[in-house]
Amino acid sequence: MRSVIVRTNLDDEIVHRGKSYRRHASTRLVDTPPPVAPREPTLGDPWEPLTVRARLERMGEVYGRLPHAPDTRPQPVRSCMPTPVREPWKDAAPGPLRLLPDHADIVAAHQVVDALTKAERHVAWAIATRMKDTELARHMGTSNHTAAKRKQEVLAALTAHWNTLDWWPDGEDINRARRFIHRDFK
Repeated sequence: MRSVIVRTNLDDEIVHRGKSYRRHASTRLVDTPPPVAPREPTLGDPWEPLTVRARLERMGEVYGRLPHAPDTRPQPVRSCMPTPVREPWKDAAPGPLRLLPDHADIVAAHQVVDALTKAERHVAWAIATRMKDTELARHMGTSNHTAAKRKQEVLAALTAHWNTLDWWPDGEDINRARRFIHRDFK
């Protein structure tokens, strides 16, 4: 892989084919080493920003798959008779049925929500829902670069905080983090 290095603000005098020129900038091609891929996490490793991101996205998917809370508003009285018990598919709203997440995923999602501080929640949910930096910046009222920097700061803070707790990344977090390494993500 090659990169271009540009030097500016030069005031060199160059003689070329008998004429004298002033050179104000110069360029050169330099061989650069290929980027080093991050080390893949393994089971038993401490939290890293990659595994924290994997757990946050897992939490977002779990809460997206859970059924919404039932309507607790007072319902109109229709009859004094008890509601007949029918098959669930007859009373269900039309549309595809959602499969509930595993119990381990639900426990992991609740663990994350309990560990988040109030200041981290907004950005953590943006990471969990894979919100783009431009959209997060619009919600925060900042620039895209500030939103991206804030995401990285929250990931670093969560990594440091979660390493002090008594829980570690599980197999699902490790698999998700490995998939992150092999794809381009923001």
